[in-house]
Amino acid sequence: MEINMKRLLLFTCILLFILCGCKNKNKNNQIMSAVSAQTDTITNSVSSLLTDTVLPQSIDLKQDISHLSFQELRLLRSYPYAIHGYHFMEADINAFFSANTKWYNNLVNDIYWDAEEGKGKFAESYEEVNLTPEEKAFVDRIDARMTELRQHQFIQRDSYYLGNTNNIVNLFQFKDIDKEILEKLQQNNFVITKGNNLQLFHAYEENDYRQVPNFITTDLYLQAFHMYFSYILKSLEKQHIIPTLEMLCHSFNAACIKLAEQTEDESLKDMAEHAATFYAIPYYLLTNKTLTVPSKYETEYQEEIEHINKQEDNFSDFLSYKDAYFPYSLFKPRGHYTREPQLQAYFKAMMWLQTACFCREQQEQLKRSIFQAAVLCTYKSIDQTPLIKLYQHIYTPLTFLMGEADNLSIFDIARILEKNNAIHIEDALTAGQIEKVNQALIELAKHKNNIKPQIEITCRDKINFMPQRYLSDNEVTQKLVDVNPNSQRAYPKGLDVFAAFGTGTAESLLIDFYKEPNNWSEYSKELQQLKDKFKTSKSTQLSVYELWMKSLLTMQQTDKNNPGFMQTPEWGYKNLNTALASWAELKHDAILYGEQPMAAECGGAGPPDPIVVGYVEPNLPFWRKMENILQATRLILQQNDCMTDDLKGKTDQLNDYVTFLIQVTEKELRGEKLTEPEYRTLEYMGSSIEYFTLSVVDPDLHLDDWSLVQGPDKSIAIVADIYTRNIRGCNKNGILHIATGNANNIYVVVEIEGNLYLTRGATFSYYEFVQPLGTRLTDEEWQKMLEEKKAPAVPEWMKSILIEKEPHVNERVFYSSGC
Repeated sequence: MEINMKRLLLFTCILLFILCGCKNKNKNNQIMSAVSAQTDTITNSVSSLLTDTVLPQSIDLKQDISHLSFQELRLLRSYPYAIHGYHFMEADINAFFSANTKWYNNLVNDIYWDAEEGKGKFAESYEEVNLTPEEKAFVDRIDARMTELRQHQFIQRDSYYLGNTNNIVNLFQFKDIDKEILEKLQQNNFVITKGNNLQLFHAYEENDYRQVPNFITTDLYLQAFHMYFSYILKSLEKQHIIPTLEMLCHSFNAACIKLAEQTEDESLKDMAEHAATFYAIPYYLLTNKTLTVPSKYETEYQEEIEHINKQEDNFSDFLSYKDAYFPYSLFKPRGHYTREPQLQAYFKAMMWLQTACFCREQQEQLKRSIFQAAVLCTYKSIDQTPLIKLYQHIYTPLTFLMGEADNLSIFDIARILEKNNAIHIEDALTAGQIEKVNQALIELAKHKNNIKPQIEITCRDKINFMPQRYLSDNEVTQKLVDVNPNSQRAYPKGLDVFAAFGTGTAESLLIDFYKEPNNWSEYSKELQQLKDKFKTSKSTQLSVYELWMKSLLTMQQTDKNNPGFMQTPEWGYKNLNTALASWAELKHDAILYGEQPMAAECGGAGPPDPIVVGYVEPNLPFWRKMENILQATRLILQQNDCMTDDLKGKTDQLNDYVTFLIQVTEKELRGEKLTEPEYRTLEYMGSSIEYFTLSVVDPDLHLDDWSLVQGPDKSIAIVADIYTRNIRGCNKNGILHIATGNANNIYVVVEIEGNLYLTRGATFSYYEFVQPLGTRLTDEEWQKMLEEKKAPAVPEWMKSILIEKEPHVNERVFYSSGC
């Protein structure tokens, strides 16, 4: 940076003293020598001189240009055109002359309005400017010199080429660029700096305001997709699932109370009363209303409500958890479920229905689960809707959104009974039928229960009313842990997930950087088994969750046709960081439904606006994968009768963005020039994403300004707990969290229309850390940690591309442009 600033100083002095047309060349040479001699000692005076200088309306056409940098030559080449009042459509050049002269804007406006009145011509291209022969020769001389410098536009590194930072044309847009930043830019053509924006799109709005070229990252789109996916969930939950679940629980309770009153069989009566209590609990959690609870279970009912609201792991008489704690801490609303009371209540109710279980191995509990399945098959709701139909209204859309059921469920037993023609209670509870169901469940469990504690205390095959979902990444985090007390490999890493799915960069970091095989002797074997499994296995059920994961894996692919910076190992780290952060958002959105791994139980008139160039991260496989996800999501919503006009509009809007980004990426990879509308769209992408985000904050809110957003949704910082270690005799127990923090900035050197530009974009920050057992953080608690500077450090491997320093925009140049 110091060298470039010295050149800027020299260039400005030349413009001030030499380009003014003075004839005393000896005097000019003396001034140049004096300036050159001083540049070794001048540091902070550069920006002051640059912003305070007023450039003359004349130029020395005979001056020596051999010592000037590429960006200085580009500005100097523009000088004769500025003198003729040419309106530069290149925003950076336009702003430079607007800010550093007293005559340029007035001259351009005079010529423009004269042309509007038919008194002349307003040049719309360089060719239409009538330069003098001397000026034309001067421009030609500069062009020849720039052609020489362009021969060194790229520098080879390994098998690819990186842009030569000496040829960046818009460094003057920034000031106080630290030497470390320049070194990173030359080494990798990009650098990530620690930022403080609460949203990624804020960086792009800053760029728009300051006319800095945008670098549209995959991160920006992934953040929008996260908000969209969360919006779909909230819409379905509020409009369909919650009302259905209330009716289902109420109807189950009523049916079982009636059965208990009618039967003279004491065993059947107890099963009915237990079931009535079982469904009165989630109904109370949902509505704060008490249904009929048999006196036999009144005390246990109250205890369950108390434990759930305290959210502290404890024993449970009602669920027969006498030798192990039931994980009541899971009932603490997290994710988007903290946002309002209705969603908090739903979180606790659904968590009960997904975690309160029956053990297949225990005859009494098996009979209770079969009884409930028979009720599900044969009874109707209060409004005469079959209970099985209400159940499927919840089960089916969650399957398409989140994935296949992992643990055994009451619904599984219901299908077994239907197959056996034994759906009625008296048929279902015969000794022969109970054994048939038991054997069928044993077979079914062989293909389920992938996510289960490695140390089981209660029973192996648990049966839930509503199953939690199999998430392949959860299987990875479940298995790549040494469960021996106080082991070195006490917790999984996010990198494990991507390594298991074949991402070489992630595996290299785990093996070479973290030395995981030294931490656990079984690590390499377990990782290879997972890699072999996921290489050949195919899901039988398409889900948005799975597609989202695949897009993050697609992002890791490299292509020799990509720009050099995308072929560096360091860009692999950037991609991993983005993928891990988006994965954290995915886990955040799915926190209620995914089965958590555990170690053990427990404008205006005037000349046209100049064009600010921009660039899209040209990861074409990723953009196409995101387009496929939206098409699949649309199909899933339509097939399940969930595609409202509102969701259709949101889906179409997000699809329009990705279609545009694919179009631009294809042009970039072909080396084609973008059109003015395309550049305009890139320039305003930050505002577009802001408006989209405002529309998907909450289905019940209609916001038109970001200042109206309240609570944790104001920030992209989210947190999700993904693994619980609760091993007896272990002093490393705790809960692993992953999180995103404030948005970081990314600076990338890219080639646009033959010139190298320093572009700016936004990227995620990512964290992994352990909290004590029983402590599961909400977004609100995590954001408070960030505000109070109590957040943990970012992963060590990210520190090679992330620095604390931040270059500043030359504010005078871009606030004085008259825009």
